[in-house]
Amino acid sequence: PLNTQPSSSIWQLWCELAGIYETHDQVDMALATFQEALSSPVADSQELSKLWLAYIETLLRLERYQEALVAAR
Repeated sequence: PLNTQPSSSIWQLWCELAGIYETHDQVDMALATFQEALSSPVADSQELSKLWLAYIETLLRLERYQEALVAAR
């Protein structure tokens, strides 16, 4: 039978897409993906906080410490 239940939430899909860009050294596209995701409607505040956390973690991985600090505030 066909599984009709979604396996990921929207925030996870955004993070996976950004991760694909990051893996292929397309950092600007990865960050733009997060910016788009953060300006899109999300289901609830918990999803939004997970999205922000993933964005900040990405900035830290990229050693963009000042941007991560600004995002965390």
